[in-house]
Amino acid sequence: MYDILNILQLILFISFIIIFYFKLTMMNKQTMQLKNQIEIQNEKNEDIVVSKAELLFEKIKENLEEVMENDRTQLYQLYKVELANLEETKKDNILAIDQVIEQLKLDQMDHIQKLDQFQEKIGQDFEGVKVALVTHVNARDAEHDLWLERISRVKNEPQKAIEMVESALSQFPYSRSLFEVYLELLNPYLINQEQKIKKKTAEKLNRASRIFLDYCSVDNWNFAIEKHNEILKYGQEIMVEIYKERKASTHTLLSKLEINVDQLEAGNAVEDKVVERIESLESSIDKALIEREPQLLSTYKRLSKRLINYYSKDQQEDEVAIRNYNLKAVKQIKEAYDYFVQDEKAHRTGVNLSYFIARLSGWDTQYLKEETQIYFQAIYSEIFGKLNSSVKPNFTESMLNSNKKVV
Repeated sequence: MYDILNILQLILFISFIIIFYFKLTMMNKQTMQLKNQIEIQNEKNEDIVVSKAELLFEKIKENLEEVMENDRTQLYQLYKVELANLEETKKDNILAIDQVIEQLKLDQMDHIQKLDQFQEKIGQDFEGVKVALVTHVNARDAEHDLWLERISRVKNEPQKAIEMVESALSQFPYSRSLFEVYLELLNPYLINQEQKIKKKTAEKLNRASRIFLDYCSVDNWNFAIEKHNEILKYGQEIMVEIYKERKASTHTLLSKLEINVDQLEAGNAVEDKVVERIESLESSIDKALIEREPQLLSTYKRLSKRLINYYSKDQQEDEVAIRNYNLKAVKQIKEAYDYFVQDEKAHRTGVNLSYFIARLSGWDTQYLKEETQIYFQAIYSEIFGKLNSSVKPNFTESMLNSNKKVV
C-alpha cells in the first residue's frame, strides 16, 4: 500500500514538472511581437493544462481513494483472519492449560495416596521398632536383675562375687545398684589390710567410679561425682601412707647397710657373709624414693663411697699379691732352667727330676701375666724337649699331680 502511494506522489510531481516545462517551452517560441497573442494563447493553454491537470488529479485522487479503500478492506480482512487465529490459539492454550491442570490434580491425588500409604507403613514400622525396643529394654532389665540375684547368692564368696560384679558392670556401667554392691564388696579390703592390697583396691574403685560417672543417668550424677571424689581422696591418703612406709623401710635398710659396712671395714666378721648381706640390702633399697629424699640420698651416697674405698683398697692389695706371684714364678722358672743346663746330660736321664717339678709345676695360670706365661711355655718346652723319652711320662704325671701354688 505504501508503494502505491509513493508511485502516485511521483506521478503528480512529474505532472507538475511537465506542465512547468511546457509553459517555458511555449514562452520561448513566442516573440515579443506576438506577445499578446502568445499571452492569450498561453492563457488558453494554461487553462487547458490546468483543466487536464485537474482532471488528471481527480483521476489520480479517485484511483488513490479506490486503492486506499481496497487496502483498508484487505487490512480489515487480514485483521479478522489474524483475530480469528488468535482466538483459536487462545482456545487451544486454554484447553492445554486445563489438561495440564487436570493432570496435576491427578498427580497430586496419586502423591497424596502414596504419602498416606507411606505414612501408614512408617507407622507400622515404628510400632514394630517400638515393640522391639520395649522387648529389648525389658530383656536388658531382666538380665540386669538376674545379675543382681546371682551375685546375692555368692556374697559369702567375696572373690567370686567381686568378679561377677565386674563382669556385670562391664555390661551395665550405668547401674547404680551394681556399683553400690561393688563398693560394699570391696570396702573390707580397705580396712586393716596390707598397703599393697589397699592400693590395688583403691585403684579398682577409682576405675569403677570413673566409669560409673561417665555412664550414669542425670538423676545419679550427684551421687556418682560424690563417690568418685571420696574414692580419689581415700586413694591419695593411701598413697601418702604407702610413701611414709617406703621411707621408713628405706631408712631401716640404710641403717642395716651402715652396720654391715662398719663390720666389713673393721674385719669383725667373715668377709664373704658380710658382702653377701650388703649386696642383699643394697638391692632392696628403693632407689626412686631415695632420689626424692635428700637426707636418705646423702646417707646412701656416703655408704656407697665407703664401700667403693674398701673394695678399691682390697683390689690394690690383690694387684700387689698377683705381681709378687708372677715375680716368684719367673724366679723359680729361671732357677729350673739354670740348674738344668749346668748338667744337661745327667738331667736328661731324670736325675734330680723333683727339683724341676718343684719349680715348674703348680702355677695358677689365671693369675699369671701374659709375659710370665710366654716365658714359662718357652722354658718348659725346651726342658721337656731334651728329656729322654722314658723320663717324659713320669715328668708329665708329676706336673699334673702337683698342688696349686696360691697367690
